[in-house]
Amino acid sequence: MPNKDDKYLAKNSITYKEVLAQGIGGAAPAMASLVTLTGAAAYTYASLPLAMLLALFAVLLDATKLSITARYVQSAGGIYAFISYGFGKFVGYLIGWAYVLYTLTALVFIYLSVGVFLPAAFSVIGLNTPDWLWLPIVIIVSLFGGFKNSGATTWKEMGEE
Repeated sequence: MPNKDDKYLAKNSITYKEVLAQGIGGAAPAMASLVTLTGAAAYTYASLPLAMLLALFAVLLDATKLSITARYVQSAGGIYAFISYGFGKFVGYLIGWAYVLYTLTALVFIYLSVGVFLPAAFSVIGLNTPDWLWLPIVIIVSLFGGFKNSGATTWKEMGEE
C-alpha cells in the first residue's frame, strides 16, 4: 500500500495509453460527441471525415503534451503541479481552480446539449416529448452514476467490499 505522506507519483506508473484514455474521456463524452458531430455535419457536409481527423490530431497532440510534461513533473497534483512547476504556486493554484470550474461548466453544457438533442432526436422517430423531459432524465442518470461510482470507490478504500 502506498505511503499517504508520499506526495510524488511513482515513476512510470502512468503510460501514454492511460493519458490518452483520460484525454479522450475528458474531451469527448459520448453525448457531447454525438451533439458535436451532429452540429459539425450540418456545417461541414462531406468534409466531416476531414474535420474528425483534425479533431483526432488535436486530441492526440494534447495527450502527447501531457505525456511529455509528465516525464519532467512527476506528481499526482495534475494540472496544478504542471503549472506550479513552470509559473509558481500562486498561478498553479489559480489555474487548478479554473480547471475545476471549466469541468463543471463543461458538464452544464453537456446537459444542456442533451436537453436540445433528445427532443430533436425523438421527434425524428415520431415520438414527441415535452420540453422538460430531459431534466429528470439527466438528474436520474447523474445521481445514479455519481452515487454508484463514489460508493464503490469509498467501500474499496475502506476495505469493506
